[in-house]
Amino acid sequence: MGGSISFVMMFAIAVFQNPGSREQWTLYVFGATLCGGGSGVLWTAQGTFFASTSALVAASEGISKEQATSDLSSQFAMVLLTHEIASRLFASLLQDGTFLHWELFEPLMSPGQVFFLFANVAMTAVVVMGLFVTVPVKAQSASSGKQASVIQSISRVFRLWLSPEIWCLSFVARGLSASARVT
Repeated sequence: MGGSISFVMMFAIAVFQNPGSREQWTLYVFGATLCGGGSGVLWTAQGTFFASTSALVAASEGISKEQATSDLSSQFAMVLLTHEIASRLFASLLQDGTFLHWELFEPLMSPGQVFFLFANVAMTAVVVMGLFVTVPVKAQSASSGKQASVIQSISRVFRLWLSPEIWCLSFVARGLSASARVT
């Protein structure tokens, strides 16, 4: 989360630099690098959290794990896409004062101010999540044995980089992300 918040903050600062300057370029690249590294860790953690939550929901509601995963996935997609649309619409209204081709009012904020606003919203969300969200505890099974050390877990992550599926999926994700940003 910190990487993504740093990304937004660095882009906000970069907007106030001279266009095309070395400082602006450095902030853009460093911010994007932090966001990429932070997102990789965040997506992995979200996947683990989602899998644990799905298993707990399936056990508590007496449904299959597939059904719980399906239900939670659709709810997650709905919340994510609704938030994405609402935040883009809100940013557009703040920066341009327009909706589609209708001019509603004068712009209220510069792009840098919108970046700072969203960075503050993100930091607030992280603090609230840290205070109120509890991680689901997975029941230990007899076959699970002992927990892997941090070093073993990190080495498993690096071994995954050699997997062709990881690279194919990352290109698909980048393509979808780029197409979403263009539209």
